[in-house]
Amino acid sequence: MAVEVRIPVAFRRFVDRKNFIECKPGTVFEILKEIGSKYPEFTKKIFDDKGNIKVYIDLLVDGQNIRNLQGIDTMVRDGQKITLFLAVAGG
Repeated sequence: MAVEVRIPVAFRRFVDRKNFIECKPGTVFEILKEIGSKYPEFTKKIFDDKGNIKVYIDLLVDGQNIRNLQGIDTMVRDGQKITLFLAVAGG
């Protein structure tokens, strides 16, 4: 089994138009870096210059925001799903 990472529509052009990518289990950081090794432009869209996840991106592991867990050090196991969301603002 693997971890499924759901890719938002706005980022699919950076991952060959895939709506999800399967990765090995690990921390959120390790999984995102694994994707970035295949799709470098994806990494540039996720991480800021300091290596932090950009503020307008929310990552959920099985529906729980990683900010309420262990952040990018949150462990993700076989069968779990990571979902990326882009924050929307406006009035």
